[in-house]
Amino acid sequence: MNSLVEEYYSQYLLRHGRLSPAAMNFPAFDSTAFHSRIGNLAEDETVLSRIIDSLASSGHIQVESRVPLRVIQGSLISLRFHELVDELYRQFLTFRDNRDFDPLHEEGSIGVDVTDCRTLRIVVHILLVLQLLNAGFTENTPFHTQAESLIAAYIEFLAEVGKLKLIPLYAGRLSPQKAIDVMGMILNKIREAPLRLELLGLMRTHNIDYVGCLKKGMEIALDLTKNHYENERRHVATLSVTAGEILEEDNLLIQGLEWLVLGGDELKVESVKCATVIYKRLLRE
Repeated sequence: MNSLVEEYYSQYLLRHGRLSPAAMNFPAFDSTAFHSRIGNLAEDETVLSRIIDSLASSGHIQVESRVPLRVIQGSLISLRFHELVDELYRQFLTFRDNRDFDPLHEEGSIGVDVTDCRTLRIVVHILLVLQLLNAGFTENTPFHTQAESLIAAYIEFLAEVGKLKLIPLYAGRLSPQKAIDVMGMILNKIREAPLRLELLGLMRTHNIDYVGCLKKGMEIALDLTKNHYENERRHVATLSVTAGEILEEDNLLIQGLEWLVLGGDELKVESVKCATVIYKRLLRE
């Protein structure tokens, strides 16, 4: 790799007459002829990937080549970052269905793990830079779907570690419907009133459809609790202080409704409609 950089620089100096005759008398290693299959590096799109692959297969540095940061770096240098995203997306889908899945012990592992927060954070930030450069982020393409899934996975990680105020910043980089789907899931986990108001303001700041998010959160709460109220014959006394505690299903519905109310006049009709549904559920005998 260093020899390629050296030759590129030497050729640049030569074209601009900046190489002295004395320097040109020294023998120079022809890295172009050595690395390129066609004698022209500018037209050989495989040269960088072949160099990275040869380094990765070298016995004395094979372990080091599987360090996540080096894998990511190699994917960028060899212009194969999309393949890394594809692999992480495959791991994400597998892990979603099998929580015991360990990609590092999988046959053919390349050394990266989508559940490693450091790896995911770096990849997501590279994706965001590519998005700002409009590089490969065409909607309804496989790469766009994969990229958004990884960004959403990172948002879930932020929610798990309590970095809630950062979430709208990343959700704002998702397509509108994906942002609604992701935020709808996150909102139901937030119960503190001051934090709710702050997040509502941040969603507005980052141009997220907060009305759609609040409606989605209520929709998710209704769906998650539907079976409970259909299978259990309950009475409104469950909610009274004599019961000792409020059931989690009741709490989820109440919090979803509280979020809707924060939407103000835009969600007044939706709030009344959902409140009626919740009231009927709690009275069901």
